[in-house]
Amino acid sequence: MRMHSRGVIEIDISVSVSYEPKTGAVNAFLHGCTKKRQDQVARLIGELRTLAGHPLLLPFILLEMKVDLLHTHEVEIWNELVAIEKRTGHTDLPVVEQSSTSEQLFQSDQGDTRELIDEELFGLITKKVLGVIQLTTHAESHARSLLLSLQEAKKSLALVEALTKKENRDYITRVGSMLSEKLDLHFHRAQVILNDLQFIEKRAQAQQTAVGSYEMTTCILL
Repeated sequence: MRMHSRGVIEIDISVSVSYEPKTGAVNAFLHGCTKKRQDQVARLIGELRTLAGHPLLLPFILLEMKVDLLHTHEVEIWNELVAIEKRTGHTDLPVVEQSSTSEQLFQSDQGDTRELIDEELFGLITKKVLGVIQLTTHAESHARSLLLSLQEAKKSLALVEALTKKENRDYITRVGSMLSEKLDLHFHRAQVILNDLQFIEKRAQAQQTAVGSYEMTTCILL
């Protein structure tokens, strides 16, 4: 199993898991983690140690981490778009979670944008909106691949149970049932995140159109 950032989500992890159905032995090799991620994975495995005999626990932990990271990324993109809209005066929506203020967002090498002329300001706004659209497009790709991974993980639960010997099957079945419920929750979360990202992308496109129309009108009046 491999999860990589593709320049958007802060995660780059590979995991290989082996499972011996006869004895119930599970071995895993985790590669590519930062120290922060290693500590997080170790903490979660410790909290879920009674489930550690199931070979899919570690992959499920990594999938859960990616859902959480994608949600955080979605909130940051939304806040950035709201900051842009506030700067243009096209919205009065509150920011859900403060990740950056509109003043911080519009700092550039030229200084505070309040000192910029309209052409420079709207050029900067256009660039920021384009960045939001690009980020949502990348994040949507992550969300879709995550949904596929969650679906395949659900299939793997049934496969592991079918391969497990009778003496270990009760444990695998019970743990698999718990993981399946958790999997359903994360699938729902990922679907909601994807829908939210699609909404943000459409709203950013509308903002880009509005800014472009304003610039065109300004040029005609001049």
